[in-house]
Amino acid sequence: MFAPFGFLPYGYIPPEYDNSVPDPFRALLSEPDIQLRYLIELHPYDESNIVEHTWLPAPIGWLPFGYTKAKTLGGIETVYLSDMKFITEPTDTPANQYFAPVVNNPLQFDFSILRGEEFGISSPSFGAIQIQNGNGDFDYLAGLSWKGRRIVVKAGGPSFKYSQFTTVFDGLCNAIEFDDDVITLTIRDNGLKIDQDIVSATYDGTGGLEGGDDLSGKMKPLLYGEAFNIEPVLVDPVNLIYQIHAGPMMGVDAVYDKGALLAFDEDVTDIAEAAPDAGKYATSLSSGFIKLGSTPAGRITADAHGDSAGGYVSSAADIARRLVMTKLGIQSFSATEIDGAAFNRLDDEIPGAMGLYITEKAPIRNFLDALINPCGAYWNFGRTGMLTAGYVDDPGVEIATINASNIDTSGIEAPAPISPAWRISVAYAPAWVVQKEDELAGSATDGYRTFVGQDYRTVVSEDRSVRTRNAQAVERVFYTTLADKADAESLLARLVRIYGVERKIYRVPSYGTLFRLYVGDPVKLEYPRFNINKNLSVVGISEDAETNQTTLELWG
Repeated sequence: MFAPFGFLPYGYIPPEYDNSVPDPFRALLSEPDIQLRYLIELHPYDESNIVEHTWLPAPIGWLPFGYTKAKTLGGIETVYLSDMKFITEPTDTPANQYFAPVVNNPLQFDFSILRGEEFGISSPSFGAIQIQNGNGDFDYLAGLSWKGRRIVVKAGGPSFKYSQFTTVFDGLCNAIEFDDDVITLTIRDNGLKIDQDIVSATYDGTGGLEGGDDLSGKMKPLLYGEAFNIEPVLVDPVNLIYQIHAGPMMGVDAVYDKGALLAFDEDVTDIAEAAPDAGKYATSLSSGFIKLGSTPAGRITADAHGDSAGGYVSSAADIARRLVMTKLGIQSFSATEIDGAAFNRLDDEIPGAMGLYITEKAPIRNFLDALINPCGAYWNFGRTGMLTAGYVDDPGVEIATINASNIDTSGIEAPAPISPAWRISVAYAPAWVVQKEDELAGSATDGYRTFVGQDYRTVVSEDRSVRTRNAQAVERVFYTTLADKADAESLLARLVRIYGVERKIYRVPSYGTLFRLYVGDPVKLEYPRFNINKNLSVVGISEDAETNQTTLELWG
């Protein structure tokens, strides 16, 4: 039975009608003196491992006709470890698997969205797993390949079956270190996957639409969302063909020659067949090209709406998802590797159109930073490996209380507070190419001259009383790629709430919070000393499975 509409939160089921099966791990975490045990599954690459493959049928030419199996050298090995002896049941997958009890520090991991006074500046999150190896049984691990290999840590109770263990970390190995007694695997979040450069087609330099020798090996441009005054790539100087996007795109709004607006002719499927008149341009939106009808007098620029493969996207959240799902080659993410609900919430908060024009290879991480971070928002990888995102605002209603009953006796720390900003600016609608007056044709409009003469437009909020009250008040500028002023003004209102007042940071070592809280969660901190009784947001977490202690970094 559901509650009457508007009477209780949507979907609420009164306890007397709730027949759902409780999550044993969540129930275990709520116990005051929990005892956890850990299962660690390591997936290094072993070059000597013989792997048997089965095909139905085998690829043509690989094996004799009708043969379905083959063996190759080199493959992933799974290593099963634990902090206490554990064997799976015959009905489990894997069945009858022994987990060697040689791990004394099953997981220590740190992550934060706050760097100094700034939110969202992405950086890897690191930790470690320690394996006891005094008897040399695991010496062979030193000879395996570990960089970037998957590591999964599961936690459960002493009486748990394998199926009841819950994944508390799913990430990657960063390095292996060892001595005669201990092997240490340094671990990091799945951000290692997006440290690689964007994967995009390159010009082969054979002429025509593949460019000449000057473009050989260079990346084809990519455009996402809405961008102004970008410079297309001249791929065919003889036929005056330029490329804006390597793939289908939404539209070309305007093309300029030295700032003089050219007239649109037509859109065609094959740009080579287009024949625009002098002073006009044609498009091939299905492949991202434009073609001029006459030799340009100067620099060609354009306003355009980009990538439409799979549907046009323009918000920060949607462009970010498009990048990680299509531009990481074989490492591209599936939908199950992304926290869709978190990105939907980010999209609801920051729905405005943005633009991203990419002409040189760089790590995907850089592009996510450029889209998300200037908006008082962040992205990171949660402890369970999914790419997630969020935005910063005043702390909401607490979901947990941290007080003397669960704060370590060492007490809390409070570093210097974050100074308020008396002047906050949001820069928007960037001109991707800034042009000086002497670069423009006489027919360029005054509006165009003003626009391309500066990098950004800005909206500003000032409160001089903040500077009066706080001698160290600062100015902050957020350089976004938002296209519209209204969206910039909406963002500015939230940034004023975040940065317009002094904010405090507390580091709180606590018990009873292990694996229970996530970055962005609101909590209440009650600490009689210093008269602290307020709601704060979790912006950093350091978890130590060996001591069951969690150090929370709280902001508010």
